[in-house]
Amino acid sequence: MDEIYLYEWETDEGWLKIESSLDFSAVSVAKKKKHLLKKKRKYYKSHINEDYDPSKLIEPEPKPESESTNDEKAPTQEEEKPKPTKPTPSKPKPTPSSTSASSSSTSQPKKPAAAKPSGNSTQKYLLYSYVLCHLLVVVCSIFVMLGSRRYFSFAIYLTLYCHISWVFFKCGRPQRSPAYMQRVLQNSQSMDAFCAFALWFSPPMIAALAAPVTRSLAYGVSQGQKLLKKKIPFIGNKLDFLLNPIVSRRQELSRMGPLIEVWWGVALVIFWPLGMSGIASIFIYWQFLMMKYIANQSCKNAFSQVKGSLDGYVHKVPFIVPYWDKLCNYLYSQVDTAELQRRAQQGSGGGMLGGLTGMLGGLANKCNIM
Repeated sequence: MDEIYLYEWETDEGWLKIESSLDFSAVSVAKKKKHLLKKKRKYYKSHINEDYDPSKLIEPEPKPESESTNDEKAPTQEEEKPKPTKPTPSKPKPTPSSTSASSSSTSQPKKPAAAKPSGNSTQKYLLYSYVLCHLLVVVCSIFVMLGSRRYFSFAIYLTLYCHISWVFFKCGRPQRSPAYMQRVLQNSQSMDAFCAFALWFSPPMIAALAAPVTRSLAYGVSQGQKLLKKKIPFIGNKLDFLLNPIVSRRQELSRMGPLIEVWWGVALVIFWPLGMSGIASIFIYWQFLMMKYIANQSCKNAFSQVKGSLDGYVHKVPFIVPYWDKLCNYLYSQVDTAELQRRAQQGSGGGMLGGLTGMLGGLANKCNIM
């Protein structure tokens, strides 16, 4: 299976700009699909995976029937022609030494040819396990909603497996180099893995699983529907009434993920005075939000929406407004790229979040995506 069909094109802003600039009003549907596939492969190779080679996916064309029939008929015509008989010279009798040498050569068994490993076996296994784990995340969230909190950790483990295995498959083994870190941060699923790790320290509530569940519904259900229609079309067609409403809202579910993540960070702060969350869970989760804010534009948009919503409530209490503005300015200083670079050059972080800000500042100085 071509790996471009597994990429989340709906969340790639660079591709969405290219797609919006294309005009297919005077082109047939078949030509539109062919042109889009060509554009996607070119964009995927230049921006996502430099090792991607679509030529390996093209199967050799079968020979025409005319050639095969001619090849089959050729030996029969030669067999019909009478072959001239030639006098066969008398062969010398084999000596004992020659017979023993020939028998030893023929008695040695031939080594079987090594089977060529299939290049798509890893990708197929990853795809099947990817779909299964995403669907299990949704099932575990239902059990958490019913009150069984032990399924919360199962959902986190499954989410971590999905995203980490996919990042390693795309980027290769971990390396201590800025280029590798840049590839990892450009992959959207690496941030999803960081989110699952941060949620591991959160209280086991269904609200904490909201972001992973939306992504599992967006990715797992759509890929599962494709596999069912390809492998078991009878069952796949029967489940269309149940899966089509989810697949048609895939883009909306993908956009909801970052927004839910930010709201959960706000909820952890609110839950702390009530004893429903701890300092460690707040600290770890907000470290993740800081890192994603620097590397991901969707997180910045989500923070803007959340701040706009909270401003409407805060401004109803005028004496809180100055403190609210100071808090927002302080949080922004912790993710300001220029400030992080300055701190990295000076070698001092400052503040409660100093350790990670220094690290992110150094990373921002090395990576071009910042």
